[in-house]
Amino acid sequence: MGSTSSAPSRERKSAQQTQRKLCDEYVLGEVLGEGAFGAVRSCTRRSDNVQRAVKIYRHGVNRMEVRRELDIVQRLKHTNIVSIHGIFSDKRSPCIVMDKYVGGDLISGLEFQKAAGRKISGQNIAYVCAQMADAIQYLHSLSIMHRDIKADNFLSDRKDITDPDCHIALTDFGTSVVVEPNARRHDVAGTQRCWAPEFFGKDYGFKVDIWAMGVCIYGLLEGRFPFKDENDIRTKDPKWPEQLHPNCENYLKGMLEKCEQTRLSAADVVAHSWIKMHSRKRPQGADQAQTAEVKLDNIWTLSPRECNSAADGASYQKHGKIVHPVPPHPVANQMPLAQKQGQGVRMPIAAYPHVKPGYHSPVLLNSRASPNVAVVAK
Repeated sequence: MGSTSSAPSRERKSAQQTQRKLCDEYVLGEVLGEGAFGAVRSCTRRSDNVQRAVKIYRHGVNRMEVRRELDIVQRLKHTNIVSIHGIFSDKRSPCIVMDKYVGGDLISGLEFQKAAGRKISGQNIAYVCAQMADAIQYLHSLSIMHRDIKADNFLSDRKDITDPDCHIALTDFGTSVVVEPNARRHDVAGTQRCWAPEFFGKDYGFKVDIWAMGVCIYGLLEGRFPFKDENDIRTKDPKWPEQLHPNCENYLKGMLEKCEQTRLSAADVVAHSWIKMHSRKRPQGADQAQTAEVKLDNIWTLSPRECNSAADGASYQKHGKIVHPVPPHPVANQMPLAQKQGQGVRMPIAAYPHVKPGYHSPVLLNSRASPNVAVVAK
């Protein structure tokens, strides 16, 4: 019994020893931003002085929610989505190292133009709009809903966002969820000033991201939000900017359409003639889901007590393993099943593209449970 009881202790010690420590590879710099999740700081890689940014979660953050975010970000590889370079665990808090964008967010870009006495026109930022549309369409093609699209979450590589060579990238996937194409969400998340009308009714789909993008673009053009409160969002039309190109106005109206059914989709936004006039050629493979080379194994060992309710449903313990709901894959029931050797469970082959053996704790479909229940082996 003595050897049996000491086994878990040895395993925990081994996991702790193999955890990558942020301070071993990076030197921390100034704070770039703060939020409910924690803080983002600049950092410099010790080996070659490369400048990057690191998102450091606060102590006591919901670990299941962070795990969900990590599972999403490690899937993404797109020129207009911030690249992840590593995941670390320091002082019991996870840290995500990512690209650093020296221009700050789009709010900083707007303030830069105001300080110079310039007003942004639709033509000035048409290529920025095209990049925003590309990022959102890419997420939706992977059945990922961001739910917090706003100017603060688009980062720029320069202060002047009217520069034709300006490059932007979407960040912050803390509220993002994987959802079936025709499924509906009934919880709330994100920034209320950017909510679509259906968000307030807690019955919404992917087009809430499109509405929020319209709010973001309107804000860049006018320097203010198009709506003051829920009543305005539900009942009033915004005052459209003067001297706005008719095609750009049509584009904005399509995104800020109050009727969800007739609002533009992500595919519609990318294909809009206003975007077609200004979009750039995307790098080959940019629209393909790829797994970043980051390992999640040693982020945490979850205990039943730590498996709190996450946005996708309650967690619970079964057969000595941690069980939590995951969104069902739209083609999961059509996939062939393969017996996982030595585990006594079945797993749909490639049904969940974010499940990559060797990159995080094995997530296996429980043959005795419903199709949308995953068992995370301890």
